[in-house]
Amino acid sequence: MSDVINDPAAFAEWLARQHLRFDSRLTQVVYLPAGAGDDEVRLLEINTGLFPEPGNPITVVETTPAVTDVPFRVWVADVTPDEWQQIQSDPSLLPAGWGLEGNRITRRAG
Repeated sequence: MSDVINDPAAFAEWLARQHLRFDSRLTQVVYLPAGAGDDEVRLLEINTGLFPEPGNPITVVETTPAVTDVPFRVWVADVTPDEWQQIQSDPSLLPAGWGLEGNRITRRAG
């Protein structure tokens, strides 16, 4: 992990792969660097295990690993596959300050 710790994009991809490996409900993880600070990593997780009430806003949770040498704060929001399709057409559905510009998608292997 030491080779990815100083690059937010590399760290985001490493973390996305960990999340995909451990949560079978995730189909993809999208790294969203637009609008993030230099010390932030923002991930949007596409989760088949969610059943939100229509019209509920997307909730963001801080999930920064409890490791002392990680220089990033990690913010994660889970959305359904349908919500992800809607977000791609209307990025204003993302939490305030989040954007799709420069996004990188990590998909489940296999």
